[in-house]
Amino acid sequence: IFLLSGLNKTTDSFHRPTHLFLASMFPDICRKVWRPIVEKCLTFLCHAACRVFQGLETYCGKADGGSYQLATDVASWMTPSSMMQTIGQVEIWCGMLMLISLAGTGSRGYRVPLAELSNVVLIFVMAAAVYTHIVLRDGHFLAPAVLGALLVVRLACPVPRPKKKSKKSKSKSSKNLSV
Repeated sequence: IFLLSGLNKTTDSFHRPTHLFLASMFPDICRKVWRPIVEKCLTFLCHAACRVFQGLETYCGKADGGSYQLATDVASWMTPSSMMQTIGQVEIWCGMLMLISLAGTGSRGYRVPLAELSNVVLIFVMAAAVYTHIVLRDGHFLAPAVLGALLVVRLACPVPRPKKKSKKSKSKSSKNLSV
């Protein structure tokens, strides 16, 4: 699911109508939700850094009203297309790592650490998607909420144990080796 979703965000050659639908949503997602959050966080960081290091006020570009030019400039770099591309790439890579990890579970009895990391990253991506759609009040929050819940369940499931061989199969295999 994440591999296909990421592909739709990064290119229109997979399914053009879905790509165009997502591209029409991302200007609001970027400008109304995440750009103000990034700017506020960077303003807070600049303010905290300027209190500790007195010389940073010129670097951060402190303006009247408590805003900082550095925070405004960095937040303006967030464009809808770059945000859509970045989220798509994260989904593609996490989806690929989770697919690759399928070979590491089951009979071998362990989980691949990169798959667990990608699971956690995707949980945060889905939480951000739910938050975004709730703020925008567009009604598209249910799919990421369900996928996020499934990712939490996958993370909470116990690790499969390796299968133990019975004594009969061990003695049988040792007899075959001696013959």
